[in-house]
Amino acid sequence: MARTDILARMDADDVALPTRLAKQLAVLDADPQIVLIGSLWLGIDAGDRTIRPPDYSSTLDSRPLRFPFAHGSTMIRKRAFDAAGGYREACAYWEDADLFHRLGGLGRMVVLLEPLYRYRSATTSNRLTSDRATIAAQHALLDRCCAAARSDGDYEHLIDGSSGPATPPDKLYLEDLQKRAALQVRAGHRSDAWREWMGIDRARRGPFSFPHFAFLVWSGLAPRSLRWVLGAMVSVRNRSALKQLRGMTMVECLSGGEQRSALQQ
Repeated sequence: MARTDILARMDADDVALPTRLAKQLAVLDADPQIVLIGSLWLGIDAGDRTIRPPDYSSTLDSRPLRFPFAHGSTMIRKRAFDAAGGYREACAYWEDADLFHRLGGLGRMVVLLEPLYRYRSATTSNRLTSDRATIAAQHALLDRCCAAARSDGDYEHLIDGSSGPATPPDKLYLEDLQKRAALQVRAGHRSDAWREWMGIDRARRGPFSFPHFAFLVWSGLAPRSLRWVLGAMVSVRNRSALKQLRGMTMVECLSGGEQRSALQQ
């Protein structure tokens, strides 16, 4: 519905730093080839406590449909948004990654290394409050699209309906439960995902993974310590990444999740 040339994205429960819009707009004004700019982000909980440092290592991630900026931190040229087709309902719960993937084919996308956005983890998250079967179906579709993007860079045949609608897996997978448990832990709550796993019929369980199951148990017994460890792991990864990013202010994100190695002074 917006009629402006530039769209600035924002989520209602997050926090944008006062300088965010001015700094992002300055980059867009300086380079008309840039169609999207985002920023690194700090993770906060419902009490505004910082629970996750900015993940500099994410700017060097080469996996498809993985982007280092928060959805709410992005500023996009409307002409590019419209040309890409906007958000697609078929990609619910990962509509941001799908949009960014298509925008990458229309121009440059960059991420500011300064964390100008604070992303809030809360139990009101759509991923926690929505129907679990729907979430599971979208996770399965996302996994298939990531695999297709790795092989040939294209997954449109999975979205256009030729492969049928996204359907929930016939089994409950530990990886899906871990994703939900991680959201609950970051929001400052204890997860009961491990009890759900133990309470279902064995025939409905997917393959067993000890690391995933251990994560579920930890999230239920000691969520505070797990939240601290998750943040510490980001800090450890950052040590190596910051050496590669020394002196840089932003990084170009290449389409299709290719190696993000085009560094900007």
